[in-house]
Amino acid sequence: MTSFDDFVTLVASIEDSDEEVEELLKSAVANFEIKTDMSKKKIAEAILACEKLDDLASKEQLIEIEIHTKKLLSDLYYHQEKYKAAYRKYDEYITVYEECAKKRAMTPKDEEAQLRRELEKAQDSLMLRLIELKRKNTLMDVYSKNQEFVQRIGAQLTSISKPKEIYETLTNECAKQFFHTNLAVALIEDDKIMVEYAIISDGTVFEREHSFPINDGYNVMAYCVRNNCDVKIESVEDYDKYCNKRQDAAEKGKDVNNFNKSAIYVRLIAEGHLIGVLTIQQKDADKYTESDFEAMKSVASFVSASINNARKIELIQKKSEELESLSLKDPLTGLSNRRAFNLHTNYYAENKVEFVMIFADMNHLKKINDNLGHTVGDDYLKKIADILVTSVPDGAVYRLSGDEFAVLVERKNREEIYQIVQTIQSKCKTTEGEYPFSVAVGCAFSGGDSVDAIFTKAETRMYQDKEDYYRRYKGNTIERNRKERL
Repeated sequence: MTSFDDFVTLVASIEDSDEEVEELLKSAVANFEIKTDMSKKKIAEAILACEKLDDLASKEQLIEIEIHTKKLLSDLYYHQEKYKAAYRKYDEYITVYEECAKKRAMTPKDEEAQLRRELEKAQDSLMLRLIELKRKNTLMDVYSKNQEFVQRIGAQLTSISKPKEIYETLTNECAKQFFHTNLAVALIEDDKIMVEYAIISDGTVFEREHSFPINDGYNVMAYCVRNNCDVKIESVEDYDKYCNKRQDAAEKGKDVNNFNKSAIYVRLIAEGHLIGVLTIQQKDADKYTESDFEAMKSVASFVSASINNARKIELIQKKSEELESLSLKDPLTGLSNRRAFNLHTNYYAENKVEFVMIFADMNHLKKINDNLGHTVGDDYLKKIADILVTSVPDGAVYRLSGDEFAVLVERKNREEIYQIVQTIQSKCKTTEGEYPFSVAVGCAFSGGDSVDAIFTKAETRMYQDKEDYYRRYKGNTIERNRKERL
């Protein structure tokens, strides 16, 4: 960590920048630590030094230094309880960080890293909101109760990444704040609105049991989505301003007095996009104040960010699973690859599972590729893969390398394995053409040996079979050439 005196002295001595100075500054600002016992005077001196450094970094386009400096300034102002300044510097920090991220080159395979950066961006958004709410608390004592409620929810939601936990936290905190409150969260799905979660005052929970179209004229949520607005209902008559709910109820013979006469509907907006609506409701009229309305708008921003984070985490997990799956697959044949083979054999060894390892290696692949083209060679390899899969339906088939395949099968006796080998070789056997389609096969039973020993044994037998094949092939070729010369 950089000491306070060293940091201030270094920054004060800088007039212009070069590579050496830039590295010194980058290290200093990145490693400067704000100590909890730092005096107000030292914090003020650090702010002056950082403001100078921020101006220099901006002027000289020292992006990394500018990013670190703006973040450090936000923290220093926060310790000074100057929340407006802290918010402003944090906002500048995010802007510079995003501009820097856009300039960095990304490959198409970097989707997971991109999602993680988006997740970090959303978390930065949550931090901005926390700073903003701190600032509001110093200015609006009249809203202190609701602001404490909002901060409490915000602090909890920033560490939650599962939708169910988000909704449960929201339910518990709203119940404490507003007592017997009905609550629902609805998210937009294409051209409809799905009620993801709803709970009524008796504790009954509903999950994804109801949806309605965005153009529904009988629902206030649909009105909020269509008009991109928030709504506060103070009496049953207020529904008439936003939908035909009372008219529909009257036509169906329902008692409008059973409606919740107080309600707040607030939009859920994540990264500038409307993703849904949050509502809280009570049976009696005039239960929610303007302060409650504003507080729920702030709560909605936390809920939106948390739902958005949860979606990103789900996407990251899905992408990780896809990448893991791809890392275990051979792209040409669709079979599992050598990495999957190693994992499978290690599992057998660790759990002392008896198994048989069958090796199959295509003959003539190099000559086929050289003389007929790789497309033909690839077609042969895919054909072998299909034959192995159909010949050993209860086995696991792998492509280990270019022309080398393996099959792992459990609980087979020698006669059964012999029949499998015969089936494979008969299906992979032709006598037509200059390069006949065939495979060499070797197998080995585990029998308590190590995986390496079984592998070596099966591979050796496969090569013996290949040598026998080529001797026969060479003899047939000599005889065929002799006949052609007659």
